[in-house]
Amino acid sequence: MTSRQSYTVIVAEDEQIILDNIIQKIDQADLNFKVIASAADGEDALLLVEQMKPDVLFTDIHMPAMDGLELIKRAKAIRPDLEIVIISGYNDFSYAQQAIRLGVTDYILKPVKKDLLRQTIVVIKARLDLQTRRLESDLIDKMVHGVKSPPALTESIKATQRHMYLICLGNQYTYSADVLDTDYFDRLWSMIDWSKITANCTNEAVSWHLIDDKFFNQKFLILNGSEQACHAEKLMNAISSSLLHSVPVTVCTEEEPVSLEQIRDTARRMRTYLERNLLCCLSSLITTKDRKVPDRPSHQDSNHMNSIKLFVKQQQFDSLQNELLHLFSQWEKSDMTQRQLEKLLTQLADELMTLIGHEDDDMMGSIEKELYDLVAISTDSKSLFNDALQILNSYMGPYSHSRKKGSDTSEELYNKLEEYIRMNMSEQITVSSLAEKFNFNPSYIIRVFKKCCGEPPMKYLTSLRINEAKRLIERQAELDFKDIAEIIGYSEQQYFSRVFKNMTGMSPSEYRESIKK
Repeated sequence: MTSRQSYTVIVAEDEQIILDNIIQKIDQADLNFKVIASAADGEDALLLVEQMKPDVLFTDIHMPAMDGLELIKRAKAIRPDLEIVIISGYNDFSYAQQAIRLGVTDYILKPVKKDLLRQTIVVIKARLDLQTRRLESDLIDKMVHGVKSPPALTESIKATQRHMYLICLGNQYTYSADVLDTDYFDRLWSMIDWSKITANCTNEAVSWHLIDDKFFNQKFLILNGSEQACHAEKLMNAISSSLLHSVPVTVCTEEEPVSLEQIRDTARRMRTYLERNLLCCLSSLITTKDRKVPDRPSHQDSNHMNSIKLFVKQQQFDSLQNELLHLFSQWEKSDMTQRQLEKLLTQLADELMTLIGHEDDDMMGSIEKELYDLVAISTDSKSLFNDALQILNSYMGPYSHSRKKGSDTSEELYNKLEEYIRMNMSEQITVSSLAEKFNFNPSYIIRVFKKCCGEPPMKYLTSLRINEAKRLIERQAELDFKDIAEIIGYSEQQYFSRVFKNMTGMSPSEYRESIKK
């Protein structure tokens, strides 16, 4: 990853010929290090450090007014992150020891060799690049999440123009945060090689930041200073091809680059456009210049609803099922936004419950939550509508001919689910795989499990795995973490370590050390 970041340098040296030579060699290194001032004694050098706030200080040890070691000590007090290189004519081990204790980066002997100086600058540049990147990433993260830009920023950070992309895997979880499978999406994100994708999309190596959004299936990708934007469709396709699972990918983009001060408002605007325009179960591109998606024509829905009312009134339940299937088939052919589909499904549920005399507020709340959860976790529309029909049938009770006779009670189903998860936690389990195995729709499984256990099934699975990992760490000291990860169902040790730390606050190695004490 390339960096165009430039850094400022002050050189302190009392011999003019040597001073000029050092400055010349710094310029010849051609690594974007700019000498902004020089001093012939320690006191002047310290004053320059305080006034000009350089990134790097090159200083001799023996100078008038204030020697190099005293200068270093005071300069570090003013700027703790200052990179310092000592240039001395004395190969004195005691000086080198003191310099190391004071936190200098390098100790170079005179006469200064060009290659050696360049090597030192390369090391310093890598350290400063990392420090700058961390500072910038932390700042952008805060601004994406609503914090105003602090005034004390380097000009290069403030001046950089950035391209912003809001990426959503799957559908949105606005009303269903409690059922979002963080492990599943963490695995998906880990499949993506962002350096490769950004380089391919922009045809150049650019620095980038990946920022977690409020929901775990959404992230902001921010490219720094690229002369051309990453082509959004190319980005979407590259992300999709990186995933081993069939998951819709939505990319929302601000077409024009933004300044640092614009990030906060732009992020807010992009979230709004994503929420309004995300197409349910489909990959799509959204720009903040897109107009608001218009409401769907409702005359076809009205015709279906008139038929539904008639069939309920006449208790023609087979006809009711067919009409619902026809309605859903009509919806499936439409490229509806998630917001539109949620509205239509909950309105339909409300209408049906009113028709059959089930107008209990708690029941309606349960139906709506189950439908919202279903939409959030679905990845294809056909399964979504089949499951939606199951949900509606389950609440219509005796009015539904498809209601299962002798079906498990919620407690019985929970017991079967819990036992299966516990006995198979080393396998790849998802809500969809549970739904397929037990022949219930995913949102119903989530609702039943959460009602009986207090948490969704995937969160329960993660807790089981991490508790088993802790037990193995405590009792099987000879097992390495890679083996433990595989035993409990994680194929990648790095991913296991991340989940373990999220759950316990410690890495596996830190946990192993803690139990030894």
